[in-house]
Amino acid sequence: MDLLYLLGPGSKHNDTELKYSLRSIMANCAGYDRIFLVGRKPTWMNDRIRFVPCDDPYDCTHKNMMHKILHVCHHTDISDLFVMQGDDHFYVKPYDFSKIQPYEKGELPTHFKAHEIAPKYRTSLIDTRDWLIQHGLPYMNASQHCGQPFLRSLILETEQALWQPAFRFPYGLESSSLMASLLVHHGIMTYQHREDCKLAHFDGERGLLERIGPNFCFSIYDRAFEFGLEAILEKWFPVQSPYEVAGEW
Repeated sequence: MDLLYLLGPGSKHNDTELKYSLRSIMANCAGYDRIFLVGRKPTWMNDRIRFVPCDDPYDCTHKNMMHKILHVCHHTDISDLFVMQGDDHFYVKPYDFSKIQPYEKGELPTHFKAHEIAPKYRTSLIDTRDWLIQHGLPYMNASQHCGQPFLRSLILETEQALWQPAFRFPYGLESSSLMASLLVHHGIMTYQHREDCKLAHFDGERGLLERIGPNFCFSIYDRAFEFGLEAILEKWFPVQSPYEVAGEW
């Protein structure tokens, strides 16, 4: 089972998030094979990763994500079952990807408070709910900040009916929720409830550990770097991954 990272056009932190995400996987994870990176290749990364260049032709994140997912499914030999990763997913406890199930955090909502979520993301989640209901599919919210299972053959099987029409929505659809719904609907996997863990602020290393709690994986907002995140991650994951240019850091 391969892992897939999608990388957008820029990073405020020289892709430091991706560096420590990869290190955390090396330190704590099992049950995976190759690692693919689709999009843009950081300057500090060597050629050991399976890099697939791909542009971002749309002005919204979810459409660009769907575009890259379909690109990798059509143009690479990525494993049929693969795990979608975010560049800011950090694994802090032992985790076996071979036991992965689609993680959900309740039903996709019908509305949000104005301050809770960015407008484009809010619209995309609501459209995803409506699209799944329209097709008689489960509509749980699998927009989780940890690895999520994707099945290449099922994506290609449903591409014309579900994935390509999703580009007609203003901001695309949330791909993890769409994929999880298909996996559950076809009896391939079952949902597993998980409270998401994405952090903006914390009080030092101890405070970060308290905020993470029992979670095996956490994610961050950019603001987290203002609270000494990089120094903590370096302490936790000092060993370079095989994908870093030696001595680059």
